[in-house]
Amino acid sequence: MHFMETANVERMSKALANETRLLILEAIASNEEITESAIVTLCGLSPAILSAAGLIQGRRRGQSIHNRVLPEAIENYASALRRFSRNRR
Repeated sequence: MHFMETANVERMSKALANETRLLILEAIASNEEITESAIVTLCGLSPAILSAAGLIQGRRRGQSIHNRVLPEAIENYASALRRFSRNRR
């Protein structure tokens, strides 16, 4: 089992603490990939904070950046939160 550092949990929590960024994550997760320009058109914000938090990954294809969710990062984040809750009982 991979234990996530507290700093990474904090970074991801801050990235997900905004309703618009949650919508962006949901939009990306609903598609195999989605371009950054489509995300900006849909939500009005860039997914840069989600990328910096390690929740998504972007890759350049031509002039577009295609983003996808990193399931292992979401799973590690959820595991860390479960571990925190068990430690607080």
